[in-house]
Amino acid sequence: MADNYLEKRMEELRTGSSQSVVKRGKLTLKQLLQRSRGCRPFDPKVVVRESHLRDIADVGSVLSEPFSGRMFLCAVVTKAGVGRVLADTDIETKQFEPQSFILISSNGDSSYSKMALGALVQSMLLRATEMGLGGTYVELTDPYGLSVEFSLPSPVVAILAVGKGIK
Repeated sequence: MADNYLEKRMEELRTGSSQSVVKRGKLTLKQLLQRSRGCRPFDPKVVVRESHLRDIADVGSVLSEPFSGRMFLCAVVTKAGVGRVLADTDIETKQFEPQSFILISSNGDSSYSKMALGALVQSMLLRATEMGLGGTYVELTDPYGLSVEFSLPSPVVAILAVGKGIK
């Protein structure tokens, strides 16, 4: 080429001085936030695998300081264990039809823990949305019962229902 485009481009790549624009996906943060709002009911035909739930729960490991000290522990519950979770919640199952849950238990209590829990839950919902799933926060009635039921060392402080939302 007359302007030595290929030679210049190879030099940019070799030296790392490339000024190329990286194209991102089409979803903006605002769109992800809108899609990650409470999602229900869930499509009962879509099975959420344990690997999906673990991937969603794993966002705590990439967040900042509160999570590096293992402030929160997560347990994933697939379809086989849904009934055990429903017994300790106030969910209207006929309209909601949850297929899976992530239980979050607190490993300690500090003035920072409520804020950290909010960041964790929002990040998990964003990750679920990014994966094409949805989720919603579920109110629990017996945090100690769930921690015993699922052998967690501390009380459950939050439950996320995860699935593919019906629109």
